[in-house]
Amino acid sequence: MMKVGITGGIGSGKSTVCRLFAQKGIAVYDSDAAAKRLMQEDGALRRQLAGRFGEDPIASHSFNIGCRRVTERFFSALPPLAGELAAAADWANEQFTAYFESLPNNFERAERLVAVGGTVTTLVALVHELEPYDSSFVHLRELSMEQVSTAIECMSALGVTGIAALPGVQSKRAGVILAGAVVIRELMRAGGYDTLTVSENSLLAGMAATINETLDGATPTIAWTPTLSTL
Repeated sequence: MMKVGITGGIGSGKSTVCRLFAQKGIAVYDSDAAAKRLMQEDGALRRQLAGRFGEDPIASHSFNIGCRRVTERFFSALPPLAGELAAAADWANEQFTAYFESLPNNFERAERLVAVGGTVTTLVALVHELEPYDSSFVHLRELSMEQVSTAIECMSALGVTGIAALPGVQSKRAGVILAGAVVIRELMRAGGYDTLTVSENSLLAGMAATINETLDGATPTIAWTPTLSTL
């Protein structure tokens, strides 16, 4: 049986290709959705992660506030028209503020906000004018709200071509990075964070590393052993 792995940057067509495969009756496994589902629903995994890294998480939530959704919902073009940028920021802030206000009274604010994904790694590259991109420099680099706001101010006056020409910005991300930066800034505002830490390693990377340890016969670092099967 042939197995095909599909990867690529934002807007590269991963979802489209998967839909075409599914339409032809080909089984498609969405590892991103599976990773989120595990973290939301697998109580044993959550307890074992907590045993390794700390107490049970007080809350978890998945927001539908991606950079592409915000771009399509609020920006008629780039640069955005008067009022569009503020409307996007207000909407994102409302979503995050409502979440933080819904947390239990005994909620203790996390000391550090850690962010993963192309938006924050691109922001680091933009702020530090990284050309070429250097993942070792980006990993665990801090971003301040002031730096994010400065990047937003810079990009808000540019079209897609202008944003793509900025040092550190990949052309495939130029059309959505402004909205992504707005979302990140409003998350920091709503959560009360002046800085965040950027990680190159996501949940999927952790799952892949854990599966690799299991295949090698080693005890997984996070004390959770996935059940593997052949397809």
